[in-house]
Amino acid sequence: MQHKVCRLFPPAILALNILEAVIRDIQLGRNYYGTKGILNDGIKDGVDYVVIGGAWNYMNGIAGILSIIIITGFAGICLRKEEKNDKSKSLLWPDMLWFYIVPYTFWNFAYVYNALPHRAWYNGLALLIAPIICALTTSKGSWVQHRGHTLALWCYFALSFPHLLDNSPFTVISSYNPTIQFIVSLIALLSHVAVVFYMIYKIKKTSRNPYKGELYTDLKGYKAIKAMADNGSGLSSAVPQK
Repeated sequence: MQHKVCRLFPPAILALNILEAVIRDIQLGRNYYGTKGILNDGIKDGVDYVVIGGAWNYMNGIAGILSIIIITGFAGICLRKEEKNDKSKSLLWPDMLWFYIVPYTFWNFAYVYNALPHRAWYNGLALLIAPIICALTTSKGSWVQHRGHTLALWCYFALSFPHLLDNSPFTVISSYNPTIQFIVSLIALLSHVAVVFYMIYKIKKTSRNPYKGELYTDLKGYKAIKAMADNGSGLSSAVPQK
């Protein structure tokens, strides 16, 4: 039971983080639809910044809800086995493959661009690329762990040294272009819709419950990650597929 409960923490934290952003996107769309608003980031020595509300807020809000729905296979979360050159025992999530990570990245960048446009470069794009690089190279299957680590480290830095974010020669100013906001949010929404349809297809084909077991066990990417699991960790025990 203890191990089963542990598996719930990563998806729960991920879903709550997404839900918080969804609420904020919808709030901005409702309060500033078709207009500009001037907000304060609430950080000591922070700055006022501009937001532009529009349909993109609602599109991205829907994309965020879909991003929660397509979180699958958390019952199969396990630990990575120790290797000669890697003793990390990282968290592995075999069912969380590239077709979840890519739409999530589009959605999260769109959210930052909508809600925190003055920090969309560092707080958005750069911060999202970092865990993807890890997930595609030396830490396959551990994207959610690296996403949590990089986000936490950024928050520590942003709250400790806020003056370095907005009063720096490296500051990148947002274009505040509604067309770009619409396009980015549309890409986020359409990519999530595509994954939802694929998820439904796999459920019908395999008769598996993606919230009680794992859904993508027949895919090459899943098998490659599962092969790295520590079968003696207790978190990688067999999980019913139906």
